[in-house]
Amino acid sequence: MAGIGGIGEYYLAVQALTPAEKTSVPVMTEPAVKSSGLPFGMWSLIVFVTVLFLGMVTLMATKTRNLKRLLMVLTAALITAVVPLGLDLTLKPTSVTIRAGAELVPKNLVVDEVTQTGFTVRWETGVPVIGTVRLGTDGQTFPRTHVEVGGAKTTVHKLTLTQLRPGETYYFEVLSHTTWYNDGGQPLRVETLP
Repeated sequence: MAGIGGIGEYYLAVQALTPAEKTSVPVMTEPAVKSSGLPFGMWSLIVFVTVLFLGMVTLMATKTRNLKRLLMVLTAALITAVVPLGLDLTLKPTSVTIRAGAELVPKNLVVDEVTQTGFTVRWETGVPVIGTVRLGTDGQTFPRTHVEVGGAKTTVHKLTLTQLRPGETYYFEVLSHTTWYNDGGQPLRVETLP
């Protein structure tokens, strides 16, 4: 166990934990507005050329050679052409996948130094995070939360949980970044000495 060290047997050892809750994120599979088959960029080009053409024809028909009016036609063509591009950017289907990065998953977790009133939990993460453990006695709720002393981000974590009752079974989960982790969907279990 590189980084944590220790000799002898541990009360509990887990190679890698799993997320405590599986979260799903809705995925948009179709755009809210469907086009007629042409990409919105092509529609922008068509709109630009059409508005520019109509503006130029109008200027030629009136035999106006005013630079201000020509600039106004170009500006109107550009502004009108931007609308389909904006629609393209806002209506594209998107998907989001949330996964715990491998470097955030707590690994090489061990429980040792079990006494009548406490125990020590050690683990590693691939990136620095603040070590946090939540603790309960029924395996469903975790009313107590313990944070590493100093609350500094690190990759090697050690939390000593104290003021526990003798002979009591405790369940816990480990926090890494924003996700709670346990062992295959079940909280980790430790029994204090009688």
